[in-house]
Amino acid sequence: MANKFFCLICFCLLTLANQVTGQTFQRTYGSTAGDIGRQIVSTYDNSFVAVGLYGATEGVYLIKVDSLGNTIWQKTFNPPNMLSFHNDYSIKQTPDSGFIMAGSIYYTMGNAIHICLIKTNSAGDTLWTKQYGGPNLGYYKGVAYDVIITSDGGYAVAGTEIGSSSKNVFLLKTDNNGNVQWAKYYGGTSDDEGYSLKQTSDSGYIIAGYTYSFGQGGWDVYLLKVGATGSLQWTKTYGGNRYDFANHIEITNDGGFILTGETSGNGTGTIYDNDLFLMKTDSAGNSDWSYTYGGNSGEGGTSVKQTSDNGFIATGCTYSSGAGQSDVYLLKTDSAGSVLWSSTFGGASPEQGNDVIQHGTNYFVIGRTRNFSKGFEDVYLIKTDSIGTGTCKQDTAITIQTVLPWVQGTGGTENSGYTIQSDIIVVGTADTASYNPCVCVPPIANFQIGMTHTCGSFYNYSTWANTWYWDFGNGDTSTVENPNYCWWANGVYYVCLSVTNDCGTDTHCDSVSAFTGINELKKNRIKLFISPNPFDNFTVVKFENAKREKIKLQILNPIGQSVLQIDNITDNKVQIEKNGLPSGLYFVRLIKDNQVIGADKIVIE
Repeated sequence: MANKFFCLICFCLLTLANQVTGQTFQRTYGSTAGDIGRQIVSTYDNSFVAVGLYGATEGVYLIKVDSLGNTIWQKTFNPPNMLSFHNDYSIKQTPDSGFIMAGSIYYTMGNAIHICLIKTNSAGDTLWTKQYGGPNLGYYKGVAYDVIITSDGGYAVAGTEIGSSSKNVFLLKTDNNGNVQWAKYYGGTSDDEGYSLKQTSDSGYIIAGYTYSFGQGGWDVYLLKVGATGSLQWTKTYGGNRYDFANHIEITNDGGFILTGETSGNGTGTIYDNDLFLMKTDSAGNSDWSYTYGGNSGEGGTSVKQTSDNGFIATGCTYSSGAGQSDVYLLKTDSAGSVLWSSTFGGASPEQGNDVIQHGTNYFVIGRTRNFSKGFEDVYLIKTDSIGTGTCKQDTAITIQTVLPWVQGTGGTENSGYTIQSDIIVVGTADTASYNPCVCVPPIANFQIGMTHTCGSFYNYSTWANTWYWDFGNGDTSTVENPNYCWWANGVYYVCLSVTNDCGTDTHCDSVSAFTGINELKKNRIKLFISPNPFDNFTVVKFENAKREKIKLQILNPIGQSVLQIDNITDNKVQIEKNGLPSGLYFVRLIKDNQVIGADKIVIE
């Protein structure tokens, strides 16, 4: 008996620029004034939200789009007593599916620049707005460049404190309602600024920017590591005697860091001689490798992310290649910094890429353009395939729609491809467009989970799927079909699996409760002191045991398996040997009377 499938085939015959709708696109958004896209995040529902400015500096612009760039909603924000906005805004999605945004405003009280936090719900509606400055924080002026969600559920903001004679790196910590917990300043007697912020595995922070106070001369890349309460632990500078500064930092899979920005080294030309740089360091800030990329006229890097193949994707702008004054620059490297491919996007007027993310096999770049805008400048969103190819800027489409039946005989395959060609005359000029539809059974996403405390085994039960993209609800992702994953902190996480085949995508999400167990969550558990941590050969675990009771120590791997056990410990300390254990993250537990009385994390290098 024959199986019948019906495929609704819609194809677009676009304008004479041979513009084609498809999986990749270039879109612009905004008003008739100047509009800028600053940062983009992928959301829990497989959409995308970008933040920037509208009307030059009139307000904050927040827009949500689907995977084809179609607008779902857009919002603007104008906090009270505001003169205008600084043009740097950062965004993260919060665990409640809302968003937190950080930036700066020119405030009417004292005509000062103050840091601003805006919290919204999932529809972009404002829940609260906080402004920091004036008498609450010593009348400082500040510019916020980056915001993150911290491990305790609060927020941390990095930026620049503007003093009477110089600038300092600034770090502000708040609770989840935006109430200030502490604020710290770092730097020397000249200008120093912090542009990018991440929280490290020890609950501390890493900040990247530039320094004019330290280093080799001129501006140097400035890397600062601080503790959980803001105490400075170490700093590093990198660069030559001219212009070197970092715009973005990410924590890499090996616990180190990747930075991007601009460098002119020890050259003698103008700032337009700069190159985009990538620098990989270890967890202590020691350089593993660094490379520059670009041509003869100048490049700069604004954002870098580690990709699913352990390489890196970076964006910024280039004056050396492309179609005009400056163009969006997209660069893909392997894990050692060697170029795999690069692409440029734009027209005769200036463009710039400000942020890039990977989503499945695609890359999304947010930035600004003056070529395709409704007015002076618009938000510019580019979606490329896995090798950086993106279609031309889209324009109005002429759509012809029809329904064609496809009959699959018994024993046939579920996927087939056809070529449909049509001729059209637009304004007296003939043009031909072809479309290659895929007739197939679309994928259906489904999965099951097996949890052990904070670790889970994820089993793919999807049908007709060729690729798998897991989002674990905290920013971590995987493209493995059946991954194992452990969360760092207790909580309820929203896990999503997106699957694709040649003709479609489907997403299934489910909430996961990740807890270390009732006994391990007791408030009266004892504190462990582990040093060194991370360690190479051995480490010592110290704990309270005044009564010299018998205690058992266990070492667990990330999926909850015991890899080492020491019984009948009556001392208040014990030495743990590496003994051939692979490098990575482990969990140490103290057990007495079959109850966990203490737990912590250790890292073997």
